[in-house]
Amino acid sequence: MSSAFYSPMGGSPENRSLAGDVQVLPRKQTVVDVPAPIVPSPLTTDQKKLLLERGQSSLLVINGLLARSGWKLEKQGKNDSHVYSIHDKRFGKVFKIQGIIHASTADLFADIYLRVKDLPKWNSSVAHSERVDVLDDHTDICYVCVNDQAGGMVSGRDFLDVRCYEKTVSESEGTIKYVIASMGCEHVRKPVLSEFVRGVNGPNAWIIEAMPPGPDGEERSLFTSVLNTDLKGWIPQSIVDQALSTVLFDLIKSLQKKYSPQGGATAPGAPSSS
Repeated sequence: MSSAFYSPMGGSPENRSLAGDVQVLPRKQTVVDVPAPIVPSPLTTDQKKLLLERGQSSLLVINGLLARSGWKLEKQGKNDSHVYSIHDKRFGKVFKIQGIIHASTADLFADIYLRVKDLPKWNSSVAHSERVDVLDDHTDICYVCVNDQAGGMVSGRDFLDVRCYEKTVSESEGTIKYVIASMGCEHVRKPVLSEFVRGVNGPNAWIIEAMPPGPDGEERSLFTSVLNTDLKGWIPQSIVDQALSTVLFDLIKSLQKKYSPQGGATAPGAPSSS
């Protein structure tokens, strides 16, 4: 593969929010808020139906990927938070990372799904984020701009995704699990901008599972992130792999820094491979 690649200059949009964000309860309280509808919606009934179906499809795809064996070690990280990858016939290379975060499932769900506009405050990879539309209580449209990656070899991209989540409660232990899945989409409120490269996400996800309290009695959650994206442009696969691995490492590191005084959360054992 050629070492040449095309990556236009990137950056972060400013003052482009078209929709207000949702208010949530303070940390350490139960999260009960859901995003309020953004009205009037510019979507037709058919457009909304297709986006809702795409959101549900992303959940099915993610659950299928997570159930597969064959995840291989892609890159080792600190605190045993390693990046793994698997090849999918439809979407190509899919990455994931897993770690234990000293936070409740409610707090993490609020950070990832509810507090969209606050993502740049704690996630070092995100330059700008906003909720563009709300389709129902479990589905929305989110716009995100990410910073340059791979030492500037990959300029900042923007992404537009439909996100859908499901919440389950274990019958045996009563523990809570959130699966937030997303996939690239189109929306009239966010056309492609000439000054940015619009990346296209495949199945992405953030899985939050309640764990028994740690030795200090603090709440803990098992956090998993799945990433699959087409960055567009002529970029060598090795650079793409490096950039996507960095995004996952930065996500875990940012959450550990936000919730752990030492930023030293650990990860569980490596997933099985075949």
